[in-house]
Amino acid sequence: MNKYELKQELRKEKYEELSKKAGVKSTVNYEASNEITKFIPMGQPILVGHHSEKRHRKDLGRVNSLMRKSVEEMDKAEYYANKAESVGKGGISSDDPDAVKKLKVELKGLEDSRDYSKKLNAEYRKNKSIDDMSISDGLKVKLEVQKKNWFMGSEKWVPCESYVFSNLGANIRRIRKRIEILTVEANREEAKPIEREGFTIIESKEENRIMFDFDKKPPYEMRTLLKKNGWRWTPSLGTWTRKTTNAARSSASYLMGEIEKENLLNNV
Repeated sequence: MNKYELKQELRKEKYEELSKKAGVKSTVNYEASNEITKFIPMGQPILVGHHSEKRHRKDLGRVNSLMRKSVEEMDKAEYYANKAESVGKGGISSDDPDAVKKLKVELKGLEDSRDYSKKLNAEYRKNKSIDDMSISDGLKVKLEVQKKNWFMGSEKWVPCESYVFSNLGANIRRIRKRIEILTVEANREEAKPIEREGFTIIESKEENRIMFDFDKKPPYEMRTLLKKNGWRWTPSLGTWTRKTTNAARSSASYLMGEIEKENLLNNV
């Protein structure tokens, strides 16, 4: 497990723990609500003017509050459970040091799928029959259903339609481009920090981030400009960051000019 994968695993565990804690709180509030209502007869109205009125209203208020908190915590538990489930399922991140290796595996899979699709079409055109194709019985049944339901008529049908190759081709080109970009970035020498009065711009290959490191907390106008240009405060690094790309480099140069031109750090 590399550093990125370990970070993802810890992130997943964090969400799972938050979900568990919220679930426990939801149960505690629900049971506390039930503990109050078990002393109130079902359907018992508030007896206005009776000595029990004040206590009855207070108990109902507590029940409503506890049930509301129980529902809120249950929603929170579900939210964090979904967050935990989604960790690592957003595709291959450029933050992963093994991204190029993993992309090459994905690329090989797509190219194999394209070759197999071509093979299926060629074999069908040669035999003119699904039954005579050297494929599994399950796939034969699936193809027979597709052929029967094809809206343009079975005489023009092929196992893999043109859109299959269009989608595969687009994904193959996309992944090849990503591999090319990541390879260039991996071979690029780490830029030296740019130091200016009040801040330093750092490009970190290890973090895959370009960082604005201010000597002190920047004023509101500067923070607004950073956010507007896609920079985000990263507590774990204690800096304003963007993922390392040429666009981020251009943005850093632009912001550096704006800081010096507008004297945006004069209140730091």
